[in-house]
Amino acid sequence: MQSKLTATVRRGRALLLSKASIVRFSLAVLSLAAGLVVCEMVLRLAYPRYQHLANPPVPRGLSFAPPYLWRAMYRRPDTSVEHRLLYNNLGNRQHRDFSEGELRAGLNVAFFGDSYTENRFIATQYAFPEVLDYLLNSSVADGGDVPSRVNVLNFGVHGSGPDIQYLRYRGFAHKDLLRHVFYVHGNNDFYDIQNNLSRNWDGSMDLVEDATPRLLKRLYARLHLTYLVLDVWHRLARTNVVDSDASSRRVRETAADLQAIVLRWREEVEANGGSFHVVLLPVAGTARQFASVGWPASLAVLDLHACFAEEMAGLAWQDLGFKTDSHWNEAGNMLAAHCLYRYLEGRLGLASVTNEALAGDRYVYYRAFAEDAEWLGHRWSPSAPWTKLRPFNPTEAEAIRAKYLALVTDPRLSAVHIIRQDEPRVRAEGWEVYSSPERRLLVYVKSPCNDANPASRLFVRAFAANTDGRAAVDRANFLQGQLLGLGAALVERDGPQCTVTHRLDYWPVAEVQTGEYAKHPGNATLWQETFRFDAAEVVAAVAERFRRDYRAIAGREPKARSGGWEIHVSDTEIAYVRQRCIVDDWQEPFFLGILPTTLDEVMGIRAGDGFVYRRIDFGRQYGHAAAVFDGKCLLKVRLPHWPVSTIATGQRHGAGGAVLWQTTFHVDVERFQRAYALVNTRAPAASGAFDIHRVGGDLIYLREPCEAEDVQARFLLHVFPQSGKSQDDHGSPDFVNMDFDFAKRGLRADGRCVAVKPLPDYAIDRIRTGQFVAGEEQVWAVEL
Repeated sequence: MQSKLTATVRRGRALLLSKASIVRFSLAVLSLAAGLVVCEMVLRLAYPRYQHLANPPVPRGLSFAPPYLWRAMYRRPDTSVEHRLLYNNLGNRQHRDFSEGELRAGLNVAFFGDSYTENRFIATQYAFPEVLDYLLNSSVADGGDVPSRVNVLNFGVHGSGPDIQYLRYRGFAHKDLLRHVFYVHGNNDFYDIQNNLSRNWDGSMDLVEDATPRLLKRLYARLHLTYLVLDVWHRLARTNVVDSDASSRRVRETAADLQAIVLRWREEVEANGGSFHVVLLPVAGTARQFASVGWPASLAVLDLHACFAEEMAGLAWQDLGFKTDSHWNEAGNMLAAHCLYRYLEGRLGLASVTNEALAGDRYVYYRAFAEDAEWLGHRWSPSAPWTKLRPFNPTEAEAIRAKYLALVTDPRLSAVHIIRQDEPRVRAEGWEVYSSPERRLLVYVKSPCNDANPASRLFVRAFAANTDGRAAVDRANFLQGQLLGLGAALVERDGPQCTVTHRLDYWPVAEVQTGEYAKHPGNATLWQETFRFDAAEVVAAVAERFRRDYRAIAGREPKARSGGWEIHVSDTEIAYVRQRCIVDDWQEPFFLGILPTTLDEVMGIRAGDGFVYRRIDFGRQYGHAAAVFDGKCLLKVRLPHWPVSTIATGQRHGAGGAVLWQTTFHVDVERFQRAYALVNTRAPAASGAFDIHRVGGDLIYLREPCEAEDVQARFLLHVFPQSGKSQDDHGSPDFVNMDFDFAKRGLRADGRCVAVKPLPDYAIDRIRTGQFVAGEEQVWAVEL
């Protein structure tokens, strides 16, 4: 009996000990887990270096063809400013599609590489393939064997090796149309080959079957701690290399694999009628690693390290990469595009151009994006000597943005992105309604769709955000009530399906109410739904930005007041402020006329009034420049890069209707003071009601003393070229009409009137000038 009791006690003690051990073990595991969680949180908040690795926009693994029109946001490493990632119809990270017709008609240059080629870390327009595309197309001459179009295609895949890049080439349906194929080699390509190729490779290049990561792999791939450990491990591994026979043998095998891939790739490219090139990244160890493999002398190789070292005018090595990441930044991509342009120049049969001419092309390209009012991402422009001021037309900038951001700006393509990636906000009566906070679009999809005009009964009501942080929307913040059937939507049909795309012209929209009338507008609604468009933190951020911008302007004296608006001007922008503002005050379009300080021909204009005009729709500024908050309106518009002399602005009914209000004011007042100092002691070239002087390329008018009525009549100015009709003639068979209003070209101050009118740069036979009143005889006229 006692022995049984003793055994029972022992079993009880063992059980208690085992339970205590389990408790201690559980506590240890929980403590470790809690510690890891704390470390992960601290790492994310205090050292977010691995943000772009832990939150990838595309699946990991060996998926070397990103899904068509994959849509995601990505953070630039140094600034964490977000930009969009889109993949085109070829599966390439380029925000434009390439049709088969475009590929057949053009000369195609293709780049295959890893993260340095795909350039996921910066906005796509700053990636070297896009910059190179623009430079090549700017220099291509008609005639010979060079087509009038060059297509630069970016087949880069983040995290891939040469085996996957070669497979991308082999799988491309139009590889026979690629005239020049570039393989971009980096110092991690050996590692990629070792991890991607089957070790039993027999020449068929079969990949390891690892396309779908397991759940655990997905979990640790999302942790910043994972990349911290890998980072430390790789740093230690680089300083503690074990030189063993096994590692040497593996290096030799990898070198043989790389050689087989590259030489077979070149053979296929040349068999398809193209030329094969290798680009060595300017990364430590890349050139040495590549040179360790035996290559035929005929292999074309461009070492970017050598080119960078030779061409790095005004730049340092640390300027070319991110501070928190080893990849190229915008400057590194610009320099790579320059080196590749020089490498391709002779091979494409292009005429050699000077660095100064290339700097002018770069100026136009980068300014096109820097001045884009709708671009909310990181803006970057190179400095001298990489850019040189070159006059260009605003339509040229629009064309650049339209080409290189086609998938972003085309509402039809944006609609495809939204439908494929997002869940609908509304499902009602056969309709699905999607929304896009980034591009301010609503997309309606219906299938089957038999209506002649499917948008005829759809309506939208938009409400602005409150600036006091309330979640509810005040109905007084009503912005827009629109029937889409009145031409406010884009309707597309694809078989039985129809798509209606409507662009919301207001920012920020907090709430959207949409639906469909049963029969005709004004009748009972067939359906009606309401949803919030913006997250509260986005609305709050925009409200705070508005308050900050408003405070910066509110205390200053405006440059002009007109139509209830205050107009403020700085070196970079013009701002319109209205203290008590309702919808009717900003519904009509604004116009902005800008006169250059020194050159009439900045935008290719030599006749007319010389102003560069732009229409501005208040609602289409998308938060970057316009907002309606707290009963106030604020519109900010970026001014051009060249010096501004005079601004003429106002509002009018519609595109070309009656002027509601307008004002003209001079930004460069000293210009008239300088002109007066030049001529006030000189004898005039001719005299009428004004003394007329010709100084250099300017015609200067002076009257002293001068009253307001002396400058009311319009000024007559007819320029007669020596060679007859000028290339810039605007309708007259004999002369160029350059009539002008004093308000735009002159200044009345201190009892004197001074006007400055630049003359054309061609040889002039004679000038006739004076003043006249429309419909009446001229007030006075003289000839020079």
